[in-house]
Amino acid sequence: RDLTTRWLRVSSSAARRGNYEPIVAHAARVAFGRAPAAPPPKRAVFLHNPADPYLSRDDVLATVGAAERLGLASAVHEVATNHVQTIFQKPRIIF
Repeated sequence: RDLTTRWLRVSSSAARRGNYEPIVAHAARVAFGRAPAAPPPKRAVFLHNPADPYLSRDDVLATVGAAERLGLASAVHEVATNHVQTIFQKPRIIF
């Protein structure tokens, strides 16, 4: 509950101001914060469709940078489908 409450406060406050950096930073800490304790091999694979109007390459690269600053090796794979389709229908693109 505390994490959810904090997330809602941070994200709604940042969204009202049009500043999404706190949301990205918090999401990266939560998603990748356990990376140092994870067993190898450990890496983050980011899927990005350049034609997706809702996600910019700059945002993807900023998130990759956040993961790398937390000590996680990262890679970006550009795909023609959305990320969910790629994970379930074309996993060889990732691996």
